[in-house]
Amino acid sequence: MSYAALLVYVNADRVSRQLIGVAEGLVDKFSAKLIGLSALAIRPPFVAEGVVIVDNATEVDIAMMKATLANAGSKFGGAAGADRQTDSRDAWL
Repeated sequence: MSYAALLVYVNADRVSRQLIGVAEGLVDKFSAKLIGLSALAIRPPFVAEGVVIVDNATEVDIAMMKATLANAGSKFGGAAGADRQTDSRDAWL
Protein backbone atom coordinates (compact mmCIF):
# COMPACT_ATOMS: atom_id res chain seq x y z
CA MET A 1 0.00 0.00 0.00
CA SER A 2 1.27 3.50 -0.78
CA TYR A 3 0.08 7.10 -0.65
CA ALA A 4 1.04 9.88 -3.03
CA ALA A 5 1.40 12.50 -0.28
CA LEU A 6 1.18 13.05 3.45
CA LEU A 7 0.07 16.47 4.74
CA VAL A 8 1.40 17.65 8.10
CA TYR A 9 0.45 20.86 9.93
CA VAL A 10 3.36 23.24 10.54
CA ASN A 11 2.88 25.86 13.26
CA ALA A 12 3.98 29.18 11.77
CA ASP A 13 5.45 30.32 15.10
CA ARG A 14 7.38 27.17 16.02
CA VAL A 15 8.18 24.29 13.67
CA SER A 16 7.96 21.00 15.62
CA ARG A 17 10.88 18.72 14.73
CA GLN A 18 9.18 15.92 16.68
CA LEU A 19 5.97 16.15 14.62
CA ILE A 20 7.95 16.20 11.37
CA GLY A 21 9.92 13.16 12.59
CA VAL A 22 6.70 11.18 13.07
CA ALA A 23 5.51 12.27 9.62
CA GLU A 24 8.84 11.22 8.08
CA GLY A 25 8.38 7.72 9.47
CA LEU A 26 4.99 7.48 7.79
CA VAL A 27 6.35 8.96 4.55
CA ASP A 28 9.04 6.29 4.45
CA LYS A 29 6.53 3.54 5.25
CA PHE A 30 4.06 4.57 2.54
CA SER A 31 6.47 5.99 -0.08
CA ALA A 32 4.81 9.40 -0.01
CA LYS A 33 5.77 13.00 -0.58
CA LEU A 34 5.76 15.14 2.59
CA ILE A 35 3.74 18.37 2.40
CA GLY A 36 3.82 20.97 5.17
CA LEU A 37 0.79 23.25 5.64
CA SER A 38 0.80 26.45 7.65
CA ALA A 39 -1.82 29.19 8.02
CA LEU A 40 -2.34 32.48 9.82
CA ALA A 41 -5.57 34.44 10.35
CA ILE A 42 -5.99 38.17 9.97
CA ARG A 43 -7.31 39.68 13.18
CA PRO A 44 -11.10 40.12 13.01
CA PRO A 45 -12.82 43.44 13.80
CA PHE A 46 -13.20 44.15 17.51
CA VAL A 47 -16.66 44.74 19.02
CA ALA A 48 -17.05 46.51 22.37
CA GLU A 49 -20.39 47.57 23.89
CA GLY A 50 -22.18 47.31 20.54
CA VAL A 51 -19.64 49.44 18.69
CA VAL A 52 -17.58 47.80 15.95
CA ILE A 53 -14.02 49.00 15.94
CA VAL A 54 -12.63 48.04 12.58
CA ASP A 55 -8.96 47.19 12.82
CA ASN A 56 -8.19 46.21 9.25
CA ALA A 57 -4.89 44.58 8.49
CA THR A 58 -2.50 46.95 6.79
CA GLU A 59 -0.21 46.06 3.92
CA VAL A 60 2.63 45.90 6.45
CA ASP A 61 0.67 43.38 8.56
CA ILE A 62 0.01 41.21 5.52
CA ALA A 63 3.66 41.42 4.43
CA MET A 64 4.75 40.33 7.93
CA MET A 65 2.31 37.40 7.83
CA LYS A 66 3.62 36.30 4.44
CA ALA A 67 7.21 36.53 5.71
CA THR A 68 6.33 34.46 8.80
CA LEU A 69 4.70 31.79 6.62
CA ALA A 70 7.67 31.73 4.23
CA ASN A 71 10.02 31.35 7.20
CA ALA A 72 7.95 28.43 8.54
CA GLY A 73 8.12 26.80 5.10
CA SER A 74 11.90 27.15 5.04
CA LYS A 75 12.23 25.70 8.54
CA PHE A 76 9.95 22.81 7.53
CA GLY A 77 12.13 22.02 4.52
CA GLY A 78 15.25 22.18 6.66
CA ALA A 79 13.77 19.97 9.39
CA ALA A 80 12.64 17.37 6.85
CA GLY A 81 16.10 17.17 5.29
CA ALA A 82 17.47 17.92 1.86
CA ASP A 83 17.27 14.32 0.66
CA ARG A 84 13.49 14.09 1.23
CA GLN A 85 10.88 15.12 -1.34
CA THR A 86 8.90 17.92 0.33
CA ASP A 87 6.59 20.77 -0.51
CA SER A 88 5.34 23.66 1.60
CA ARG A 89 1.92 25.32 1.38
CA ASP A 90 0.63 28.33 3.26
CA ALA A 91 -2.40 30.59 3.50
CA TRP A 92 -3.45 33.72 5.28
CA LEU A 93 -7.14 34.24 5.86
